[in-house]
Parts: sequence; structure tokens; C-alpha cells
Amino acid sequence: MSGAKRRVAMAAAVALAAAIVAVTAGGAAGTREGPRLVGLGGARRLGPLGANVVLRLELQLANPRGAALNRLIAAGKTVSPAKFERQFLPSGNAVSRALAALTADGLRPTWTTGSEVVGVDGFAGAIERAFDVELDRYERPDGSTFYAPTAAPRLRAPLRDVVAEVSGLDDRARLENLSGGGGSDPSPGCGSTNGGYTPSQVMSAYNFGPLRSESLTGAGQTIVLIEIDTFQQPDLDCFASQYGLSPPSVTVMKGPWGTPQNTANSSSGNSEAELDLEIVHSIAPAARLVVYYSDNNSSDIAAAAQAAVTAHPEGIFSVSIGGCEIENLVGGQPQVTSDQTVWDDALKRLAMTKGSAFIASGDSGAYTCGKNITNSSTGAEVPTVSFPASDAYATAVGGTTLFLGSSGQYESEAAWGGPFEGDGSGGGISQLWQRPSYQTGPGTTNSYSDGDREVPDVSALGDPNTGWSVYTVGAWNVVAGTSAAAPLWAALTALADQKLSESGLQPVGFANAPIYAFGSDPEAWPAKAFNDVTTGENLYYSATAGWDPATGWGSPNAAGFVQDMLAYRRQQ
Repeated sequence: MSGAKRRVAMAAAVALAAAIVAVTAGGAAGTREGPRLVGLGGARRLGPLGANVVLRLELQLANPRGAALNRLIAAGKTVSPAKFERQFLPSGNAVSRALAALTADGLRPTWTTGSEVVGVDGFAGAIERAFDVELDRYERPDGSTFYAPTAAPRLRAPLRDVVAEVSGLDDRARLENLSGGGGSDPSPGCGSTNGGYTPSQVMSAYNFGPLRSESLTGAGQTIVLIEIDTFQQPDLDCFASQYGLSPPSVTVMKGPWGTPQNTANSSSGNSEAELDLEIVHSIAPAARLVVYYSDNNSSDIAAAAQAAVTAHPEGIFSVSIGGCEIENLVGGQPQVTSDQTVWDDALKRLAMTKGSAFIASGDSGAYTCGKNITNSSTGAEVPTVSFPASDAYATAVGGTTLFLGSSGQYESEAAWGGPFEGDGSGGGISQLWQRPSYQTGPGTTNSYSDGDREVPDVSALGDPNTGWSVYTVGAWNVVAGTSAAAPLWAALTALADQKLSESGLQPVGFANAPIYAFGSDPEAWPAKAFNDVTTGENLYYSATAGWDPATGWGSPNAAGFVQDMLAYRRQQ
């Protein structure tokens, strides 16, 4: 295979249409060297979508200085939100001309000054005419259906002057929550818990004690969560009461990106939103909590993320949603979709405006796509990673199995991998994104390295067999997954940002640069930032000394991480 795989950023419609053509017409030209991947075909065309179906699109605005933005982030530079808008977004007049054209085509565009996304609502027939596409319905072998265009959309002036991507022309991709239940049965009612680690046990294991003694509670910080489950306030209140916390206050944001299909008072199992909120509140009880609700359509989730980043440019994001990174194949090669480009742009913007994003790396070990993706030459399953965690501007958080001693002290930790359950810490090598410049240090160049992004970056407790005790869906449950690890790191960052603010220093912001600095040369920093996890595996990759594809740099030594962040910011 040639060095770094090509990153081909095109609309999801292009890739999906080509994938369908490949299925029905016998293949399509490849875009790079190497083995072909197979597994996304088999869709059967059912016919036109229907002119009167109401759709919503998101148009990603073009960044006139995209290359400069990448260089600035790589150099650790940041700008104010206002300066970001002036330097990296099209002019308001240019966008207004595009809005007028859309309106003339019978569509209803909406745009807020400063946003990178224009929302477009309208009938499918008007959308087909405006973007010169044909939208058809398809049926998968499992009976589920989706709609998609038969060709790439065409942008006429003045849209082509300001629009980079068109998202929402298909609804093929659906993302999912990344939490898992433990081994004990739920204990109904707000009484005694039924096992699982308590917040004080987890915080003790990861050395949060010195931070608590400094009265670091996340005061003045905002933690933003993107959720496709709802939460019930009484469940959060029960958890808080059990562990001596004040009831959390949560701001809920809703928008045209849809609403959760699962509700905490009617769904079976666990509520992801309640797991996330209870973990962040137990560690950073004074932080402001903001939830953006969305449905599970990947384009709607990406739109919600864009809106959240625009509204909270310095926020600390905790995202416990993900799915198979390889959404589309063209000629047997993975392609970046429009939805993924929207996420990528949102994460770049967040990094540039001093925000942080901790994203769960997935709960299927090294096989996020399961058996769906195979090598055409060998027929073997291809190790795959989860998106959006695999994006180079996300801090991907993997999972571990945490063992405590008889007195509750940290005893040992291993990479989370359950071969019988088929779950484990998401990790491996991206097939979409090139390896970023910050990704250096012992272990980052290994026998699997091929020039592309490697995940995860860090880890924390994720094995549901040694999970958190949380109150969700009206019962005590033992729950974990990498979606328990991501909010832990987000809450830790809230404590770090509070300390940095009190010291007159900039916030953590894009965390990967300091994380890899601490991991690459730990002796150069005041304290140990991580617990290096060197045993276990995630169904394919083994944990090793230094960085590894199962646990990244390892789990947090919380007080050490904050101490190192102070030194890092003072150096800058």
C-alpha cells in the first residue's frame, strides 16, 4: 500500500451513489492502491422517494482559508470566536445571496450569523430540482430502508461560491450510544445500590483527591453533551442524593436536528444521557451542564454538534455516540462523507476557539464495523474504528478494566476486551484520516502504523463488569462502556480549566497536543499524568508500555494531569 491513504472529502451522496452503482453494475474504479474492502453493498432500489416527502438538509459553508486553519491548530494557536467568523467563514453578503437563491427554488433556508451550517427545509421534489439530483428509496438485505441520491448534487451559483458540502440527501447512516450494562440485575427504586463502583471509589483510584482538597468543582466551566437519549430529572436527583451531591441543573437545547427516539422513562436498558450526566456531575458538580438533543441520523447529529460548537466555542464536549467509520465505499475504498466533514469542521472550530472534545472510541474492540467490512483478497474481517472518535481533532477515549484493592485503592488496570461478549475498548488505525503531527511518542510508531490517525488517545474505566453504579431508567444499574470514560475525562478537564482560570492561564482547549507531550516525555513534566496500562487487549491490539491502540496513553492520574497542564500553559 502507498504511504498515507488519501483523504477524499466528498458529499455522502457521491459516495453512497457510487457504492450503489458498484453493487448493481459490477464495481467502480478504485481511488488508491491496496486491497479492496467489501461489505456495504446489497441495497435494492425500490423507486423514487416521492416529491412530497419533507426533508431537511444541512449545507456546510466553505472555509476560504482551510489550509491556514489547519496550520494554526497544528501550531497550537487559538482565536476568539468573533475573529474565527471573520477569518474562516464566507462573508455575510455571499451567504445572503445563496439564501435568496434557495428561497427562489421554493425551499426554506435558515442561517444564524456565525454558523458554519445553513439549514434547508423543503419538499423532496424542490430539493431534487434545486440540486439536480434524483432521490430514490432502497432496501437492505435485512429489510431496513433508506433514501439516497443516484448521483452527486450539482451546485449552481451563488451556492457553489459558499457551500462545501451538502448533508442530508440520504439517511443511510445511523449512530448509536456507546454504553454497556454490567453483570448484576437492576435494583428498582431509589434505595440502596446494587454494586458497581461509586464516584468516590473511581475518583480515589484516579487520584482526584488533591483536586478536591483545592476545592476544584468545575465552577465557571460548561460541559456540553450531544445526546440521542433523554434523561429524567428524578433519576439524576436520586443519584445525587445517594452520593451527597446537590441536584444537577441541566439546560436542554432542541432544534431542527430532531429529537431522541428513546426516552429514559420508556426505553428498556439504560439511558445514555443519564449515565453521562451522573458521571460528569459527580466529578465536576459545579459545572454548567448543557444537553443538545438529536435523533440518531448521522447528518442531524452532526448538525447538532455544529450548533453546539457555535453556541459554546470554549465548551468542554463529552460525546458518547459513534458508529462504523466506514460509511461509504467507492471502488472498494473508504470515503469521507459530508456528515463526517461537518463533524471535522466543527471539531476544528472548537479546537481553534479553546474548546475541548472527548469522544468515546467505541465498545466493539478493534471491530467497530463488526463483520460488515472484509478484505476482498483474504476474506478476513478488517479491524475498524469508530467515528467521530477517529477524527484527528477529537480526543478519543478508550476503555479499561479497573481493579481496586480491598481498601478501595487503585490496584491494577487492563485494556478492556471481552472475547465472549464481543466487546472492548475501541481502538486501532483510521482508514479515513491522516496521522496528525501531534501523534508522536513511544508506541505511536508500531507494527500497525501506516501513516493514518491512531486511536484512542487516552482511556478510563469502561468495562461494564467493573462499571459505575448509576441510577437510570428508574433503577440502580452497573453501567460503563467508553461512554463512561469520555465524560470522566470531560469532567476532569473542567477541573483543570477551573484551576487554569484561577491561575490566569488559558484553558486546556484542544487536549491532544498536551496529552501527547506528557506521554512522549513524562520526565520533562512535574508529575505523572497517566496510569500506563500494559496488560490486556481489545480483541485484536494488545496494551503495551507507552501509547497503544487499545488504551492510548492510559487512564488519568488526575492531580498529575492538572499539575502538568499548569506547567504546559505557563511554558506557552
